Amino acid sequence: MKRTVLFLFLFFAAVSLAKQGMSFCVNSEVGDACFQDPQQYSHDSYRPHYSAPRGPSPEEIEEQHYKWGKQYMDAGNWAAAEKEFRLAIQYDPKWWGYRFDLAYVLEQEGRNDEAIGQYKTSISLRPSAAAYNNIGVILYSEGQREEAEDWYGAALKLNPDYSRARTNLIDAVNYGKQTELSAMFKQAYDSINKGQYAKAEFILRKYLLVNPGDADAWNNLGVALDNQGRFLAAEAAYREAVRLAPSNKTNTDNLADLLASSSRTEAMQELMAAKQQGENAANAESDEAAKGTAMVCFDDSRGCSYTSGHQEEAAVYAPRETDNGIPLQIPEQFKKDPQLRQLQSDGEKLDKDYKKTYDAVQQLWSEVDKGQGDKGTLEVLLAEQRNRLTVLKSEQRVNEIKKEKRYADLGFKP
Repeated sequence: MKRTVLFLFLFFAAVSLAKQGMSFCVNSEVGDACFQDPQQYSHDSYRPHYSAPRGPSPEEIEEQHYKWGKQYMDAGNWAAAEKEFRLAIQYDPKWWGYRFDLAYVLEQEGRNDEAIGQYKTSISLRPSAAAYNNIGVILYSEGQREEAEDWYGAALKLNPDYSRARTNLIDAVNYGKQTELSAMFKQAYDSINKGQYAKAEFILRKYLLVNPGDADAWNNLGVALDNQGRFLAAEAAYREAVRLAPSNKTNTDNLADLLASSSRTEAMQELMAAKQQGENAANAESDEAAKGTAMVCFDDSRGCSYTSGHQEEAAVYAPRETDNGIPLQIPEQFKKDPQLRQLQSDGEKLDKDYKKTYDAVQQLWSEVDKGQGDKGTLEVLLAEQRNRLTVLKSEQRVNEIKKEKRYADLGFKP
């Protein structure tokens, strides 16, 4: 009881002293009590030091949204990923990576136009081969093959070592080539069924320039030539078809039927007679008289003949003067038609190229006749130029056919 009274006395005494600006502690057996001047807490040096709670910085929020977006994207949750990427973009609209990943997510959702827009924005902020490639992938999936090829090409221009774009470009080109070849093959097949053998021949010759290993095309070319009475050329086509596909019964039967036909026998007799006639003429003439004599062989029943100065061969390869009834210049009433204008322009370029090549062949003929230069080299050059003339002649005919069709569509009758 005395201790309690003593403590209370000391306690109240301490409070009184504290009010007077003094600070001290009281110790007793009952307990301890410390008192300080309350005015001391109004001074900064006596304030307790602590950090106020703060939220994440804008940069940290931006980074967190992007991190969540990537996690959602990896999990295939496209909607959630899109939301997070768009939130990240709000904090930094000019960061290309956010745009690229958002574009990828939109692409997976099938929102192709929006995806292309975001890829293009990404490219404008920082060009990347992957963005160019991905736009190509979208366009290719929509059937826009040529446009896709352009984007793949742009990706490779930016990064020539980008293998994904190279693979996509090769696949697109090969698919496009195969599609075009399939269409050409069908067109030739339909032409044969309609009895349009000359048209089928032109189409198949162009087809085989690109795809010479197609046995069916060689067989069909043989059929087209056979029906035009060009039996030796048909035989050559059938033999190539059999060489490429010896187990194909259609090919072997067609060749056997042709070899057994009287028409083919007569054509071969004409060929052998022409060769013999040429040999006799060459033997009968003096070396000087025979100089410049050359044998010209055709891939049809005309066989071979001898000509001096390459006159007959020159006549075969001479540049065309007419377009088989098609006007050389577009009639006034059709000059505004864009298709005709393009075909006319293409035709003029082909004619110019053909004339240039023909002139080169004539120059080579002259050098051969005069014994100028190495004969073997000249023969190789002549073979190359003849092949070029054959290709150009085929392309000219294709151009003519397209013109004929366009004039027919426009109601023009030559």
